[in-house]
Amino acid sequence: MKKPPVSRLFGVVLLWATLVRADTPSIPVTTKAEKSGPVFVNEIVIGSDTELKATDTDYRHVSFYHASWGLSQAVPVGESGNLTFGLAYTLSHRRVTDPPSWEDNSWKEFKSTHPDWNRIPIPRVLQSLSASIEYGQTIDDYWSISSCISTGSYTAKKGLLSDGWGAATSVMAQYKWSPTLTLAFGAAYDSLSHDYRYVPLVGFDWQFSDKWSAAIGFPSTAVTYTMNRHLSMAIELSGAGGTYHVKDDPAPGAAVRSLASSKLETTEVRLGFKIGWKINDTYSISATTGHVVYREYKYIDRDYKLRSHDISEFGAISGTISF
Repeated sequence: MKKPPVSRLFGVVLLWATLVRADTPSIPVTTKAEKSGPVFVNEIVIGSDTELKATDTDYRHVSFYHASWGLSQAVPVGESGNLTFGLAYTLSHRRVTDPPSWEDNSWKEFKSTHPDWNRIPIPRVLQSLSASIEYGQTIDDYWSISSCISTGSYTAKKGLLSDGWGAATSVMAQYKWSPTLTLAFGAAYDSLSHDYRYVPLVGFDWQFSDKWSAAIGFPSTAVTYTMNRHLSMAIELSGAGGTYHVKDDPAPGAAVRSLASSKLETTEVRLGFKIGWKINDTYSISATTGHVVYREYKYIDRDYKLRSHDISEFGAISGTISF
């Protein structure tokens, strides 16, 4: 059985610094590009209503959607290396959904005791624009190495190209333990993050039958069943988020301290069922449905955070075009 490609294992341990800071589909390094043209990736994630809690204040009927676009171009280097240039843009939007009927007594009571229920201390828009360079090299039949460096702007609302600049870097090694098992380990650094500034990268890809495989790591862990060369199904646990510069306080007075000129770190953990369809060598799409089991918005330099108070639903669709 052939060795799992670098791109597949990167989907497991994928450069944490890139994915956690920007909710972006990563375009991983491969030692040999399947096609010589650019690759375009798009993903849209829509969440249902959720409840957030900050200290002793509840914020109900909050929903989020995320969108991301990525473009990369791989350039072969020698016989066993690959250099990939990438550009990515992400957008995260928060909104307060329509409240329930005014006949709902519990809702009327909540509104009367929480007059600022719709003044949520989270920016309405978070966005990022980043560029990256990744290099992968096959050393021999057992070892491969890869490295990545990226820089970009991560900010709320306006000022995308003037505020919130940061950089991330990572290095990873892969070892082919057996024809069916590949191990990966390394480290990543993110200049903007607080909780995840220095992160170890550990994972493995195990093809334990012709149709079943397990990929364990972070930010994605999945068990996949491959029906045929075009269709696959998976149970996936994934993480996403980012760290953003917040210039203006999104809800003055909601927090004890002003949230202006601060940094906001977001974390989201999703558990879902995913179906992937490779239409042909050019087009592929996937759809995922499941639950957001954890969500946190943390102002890392203000000692203030909001956490999900329940488990909410989400749906996602993504597509890839390989030219």
